This record gives sequence, C-alpha cells and structure tokens, in this order.
Amino acid sequence: MLNRFFCILLTVSCLLLFPCTAFAGTERSAGDDISRVFNTVDYSGVSLCLDYFDMSSRSHTVRSYCNSEGYVSLARPADYASFGYLYIEFNKKSLPASGRYNFSISFSSNTGVTYDSAILTTDRRDSNVLPEEKNMELSFIQSSGDFYASAVIDLGRVDSFYLTLYPFNDFVPPFGGYIKAKFAKTEAEPNYVSAGGSHSSTDKIVDSVQDTANNTAALVDKQDTIIDQIVDTTQTISNQLHSFWNQLAGEFTNMYAKWNQHHAQQLESDRNNTEDIIDSQESNTTTIINNQNENTDKVVNGYDNSGLTSSNDTLKDSLSKMEEQEDKAMEYARTAIDDFQYDDGFFSRFTAPIADVSYFMNHVYSALAGLNIPIGFSLTLTIAMLCIGYYRFKGGLRCFNSLMP
Repeated sequence: MLNRFFCILLTVSCLLLFPCTAFAGTERSAGDDISRVFNTVDYSGVSLCLDYFDMSSRSHTVRSYCNSEGYVSLARPADYASFGYLYIEFNKKSLPASGRYNFSISFSSNTGVTYDSAILTTDRRDSNVLPEEKNMELSFIQSSGDFYASAVIDLGRVDSFYLTLYPFNDFVPPFGGYIKAKFAKTEAEPNYVSAGGSHSSTDKIVDSVQDTANNTAALVDKQDTIIDQIVDTTQTISNQLHSFWNQLAGEFTNMYAKWNQHHAQQLESDRNNTEDIIDSQESNTTTIINNQNENTDKVVNGYDNSGLTSSNDTLKDSLSKMEEQEDKAMEYARTAIDDFQYDDGFFSRFTAPIADVSYFMNHVYSALAGLNIPIGFSLTLTIAMLCIGYYRFKGGLRCFNSLMP
C-alpha cells in the first residue's frame, strides 16, 4: 500500500514538472523538428506580413519578402501603436499543383517571442461568386521564438494560402527569422481540405493551364524586363550622346569664341601695322617733298650759273666766228660757180652715157608694169624726205642759234 502511494505521488510529480501534451502552444524543444524541414517552395513567393494599429486605431499592413536563403525581417513602423497579428503568406508562385500533401513549416526567429495560436487559411475567388475561405487551427511546438507545425492537407485550386500567428500581448517589432516550408505528396487521409473543396482532375487541368499562364506571364515579365533594360540602355546611350553633343557644342563654342578673339586681335594688329605703315609712308613722303623743295630752292635760288654764262658767251663767239668763216667759204664758192663756164664738148661727154642709162632705166621701168608706180612713189618719197630733212636741219640750226646767248 505504501509503495502504491509513492508510485502515484511520483507520477503526479512528473506530470506537474514535465508537461508533454500536444495541444496548440505546447512549449518544448522544437529544434529537432525544425531541422527536419527541407524547404521545397520558391522563396520569391513567400512573405512575412505585420498587421498593426496606429495612434488613431487605424489598421495598417506592412510586408517583407524572403531573400534567397529564406530570411525575412520586419522593422517597427514609425506610426506603430499596437499589435494586430503576424502571417506568413504563400502566393501561387510558391504553391504546388492541386493534390494531397504532408505540409510542414518551421520558423527560426531571432527574437524571443511566445506564440498563442497558429491558424492555416486558404481562400478561393471565382468570377461572379462570393469568395470562399477555410480556416483551421494548427497544433505546433515552440521554443524561444522558434516554432514548428505540420498537417496533412488536401490542396485544391486556391488563390491564397497563409499561416497566421498570434503572439502574446508582449510582442513588439522588430521581428525576423528564417522560414522553411515543405510540401510532400502523401496518400494519408487529410485533416484539412482547402477552400473550394478537395482537389480533382479538373483542378489539375486548371492548374496546368494556370501554370502555363503563369509561365507565359513570367515570360512576358522577362520580356518586359528585357525591353525595359533595352529602353534604359538606349536612354543611357541617348543621354551620353546628348551629354557628348553638349560637351562638343561647348568646345566648338569656346573654339569659335577664341577664334573670334584671335581674329579681332589680328585685325587690331593689322590695323595698327597699317596705320604705322601709313604714318611711315607719310613721314617718308614729307621728307622727300621737303628734300625736293630744298633742292629746288637750291637750284633756283642758290645755284651759281656764272660759269655757264661764261661758257655760253665763249660758245656764241666761236659760232659767230664759224659763221663768218662759212660765209666767206660760201662766198668764195658762189663766186667760183658764177664765173664757171663749160666748153662745147663738156656735156657731150656725159649725155651719151646718160642717154644709155636713161634708155635702160626706161626699159626696166616699163617692164616692171604694175610695180613701176610704187617704185616711182618710193623714189619721189625719198627725195621729199631728203628735202624735208634738210629743211628741218636748217630750221633746227637756226633755232639753236637763236637760243644761244
């Protein structure tokens, strides 16, 4: 009896000291369960959201997406007043096709948070129909802000899939940690059926079409991204060309201004040089004129012509004497000519040859026919020129005699 009492007492003590029930919010070490979760989802479609209230009790939601390693964090908003709830959302990009899955999720927090409950929610929105929503509270284990939860779910064609976390009232952001989520196909009976009912072959076809549409949309997004990159690159090149043109235009403007300045300086220099040349030429001309005037004055007023006058007198006397000698010689010749008489046979000695020559010349003159006129004219002109020359010589001689003093 005493042994039984001690056994019961020991059992009660163990129950009080080591609670091990599996209800929601059970606190025990979650490290082993978390380490068993191998992520299968695309982190680019997983986000952590915080719903909070500001000082005016208005509700706000902030969202942060996981990085490539599954880490996500939320800072405390500037207008944060009180906490609403946290939820981890998986968009269609991170969800598998319709089917039955063993779903597990873990969160390794960098903040010591104690969670009160976790609710899995899916909804489905069809055209012209009220949206359907399905909720289920998940059992989970937690330790120092880390938690682990799992469920067998029948996932149909849904539009959203998220896990809502409700920490105790002492929660204050910032908040962050690593998320891992795994979907593993199973034939076990589900304990959760998503909004819209169980999956079907039609859902798989729709999912296939939806996947194709998603892939097409992703391809279009990539094409849009490529086009945007091309546009950005083209705009960058255009901006660089515009900047280069502005720089080139500035260089041309500076070059043109410098050229104008140089041209103006050259013109000013040429103008100064021209003025210097003109001044120099005017000075030289004035000097020459003054020299010429001085020389002229010396010639007119200062030149001594007494020697020339004496020479002229001497020349005039000599010419007078020559003229007297010439008159005497001419008088002697004139007297001799006047006293000259021919004998009877004097002309007969010359007329016979002259008659022969005259006959010959007449014969030649007649034979020349048309040429006799210019020849006769030439002879006549020759005789006339001799007479004219003699007359001019005599006239010039008389003029010279009249100029002599």
